[in-house]
Amino acid sequence: MGLIKLIVSIILSSQLLLILLPKISVAGYIGPTEIFISGWGDEDYEVGFKSQDTADTFPTKIKINLHNELFLADFHNKNVKVVRANGNIYSVIKPVNIDNVKYGWPSFLGCDSQSNIYTSNYDEKLQKYSSKGELIWEKEVRVGSINIYNDDILIISGYRPEKKGKEKYLSYDLDGKYYKSYEYKPIELGNIDEKRFGAGGKKYKTIIKYPDHSYEFYSKQPFRNYDRDRLKNLYRIESFVEKKDTNHINVYRIFKYNICGDKDIVFGMPKSEYEPRPPGADKYPTWKPVPIIEYGEPQISPAGNIYCWARTKTEYKILKWTWQGGADAPQSLAAKRLESNILLDWKPPKQNDEQVEGYEIVRSADVCGPFRPIESVAKGVLQFEDKTVENDTTYYYQIRAVKKDGYSGYSNKAVGEKKSEL
Repeated sequence: MGLIKLIVSIILSSQLLLILLPKISVAGYIGPTEIFISGWGDEDYEVGFKSQDTADTFPTKIKINLHNELFLADFHNKNVKVVRANGNIYSVIKPVNIDNVKYGWPSFLGCDSQSNIYTSNYDEKLQKYSSKGELIWEKEVRVGSINIYNDDILIISGYRPEKKGKEKYLSYDLDGKYYKSYEYKPIELGNIDEKRFGAGGKKYKTIIKYPDHSYEFYSKQPFRNYDRDRLKNLYRIESFVEKKDTNHINVYRIFKYNICGDKDIVFGMPKSEYEPRPPGADKYPTWKPVPIIEYGEPQISPAGNIYCWARTKTEYKILKWTWQGGADAPQSLAAKRLESNILLDWKPPKQNDEQVEGYEIVRSADVCGPFRPIESVAKGVLQFEDKTVENDTTYYYQIRAVKKDGYSGYSNKAVGEKKSEL
């Protein structure tokens, strides 16, 4: 009986602890939203499709710019569809000055924040088009990939004819003027240094370097596919094969890390579904799974949202998951330097602002913390003047709402600096 009483006591204590702990709103992804829907066909408003022996082919290259505009490489129909953020097709761009289009067009695709696109067809021409389809410039250059760094540097990879299989990199400004060449992968695209450590080598230490920031991670799995958004959050896209019924399907997970390397969320993408494998299919090497719905590899937009294609027998879609960075947290925190202090101002939460009873301000001298509370203010107060700052010191601030049942998530970070008088 004593053991039973002890177990009951532990359970009740745990439940009481859960009740007493403050409830914190967790940011995450909401969706999916169907951004673009089309049928299969060769019209401008349709998507090209070809059934082949072992796999169907259709558009899988999607690019997204800072304004959430989509650029879809429809290589069977030899065009690029420009899709506005509301899902409407703005224009259909077709190749100019390319007489013999090999293997479809375009083979490679990039886009910038001004809605221009960059295309190439394997070993032929690198071209820049406006979103209306006007050819802006072109170059004879071998292309293996197209990347845009910080909205103003175009970086392409190619292949060395003299060293088969060895990549080289070239960069241009957005006017097409040659900028620089690289012997190895440029740091602008994220250099990775990964080492095994620990018992059995089952863990990895990974350092990823960009010109403006370095990230350090410890993980059970290596980084194979990674990207980052405009706010310098970094994403590891993990893929693996999972057996479901008689089919093997590709499954994707996204690990989102903030600028300090802290894991914000692990997001599991939906899993593809296929018709059951018919008896005897193993005897036919050209048999291919028939999708009920199939999802493609996720892509990260500059705004930090997730996109991927999805297809059925009759439809092609582009789906979007939107990052909701704590909608019940204070919004638009900004820091302004006054004559001798730093003034903070912010906006109320987008959701559940009626539950707010006040705000807590935290501060750190390092972007990654630790952050410590420096003041609390009442509901309705949307400004705070920090009078405890020192000369020639940079401070980082965040704010969270105080509610009846706990706290909201934290706001964005704001940076302020007090300079000594000259």
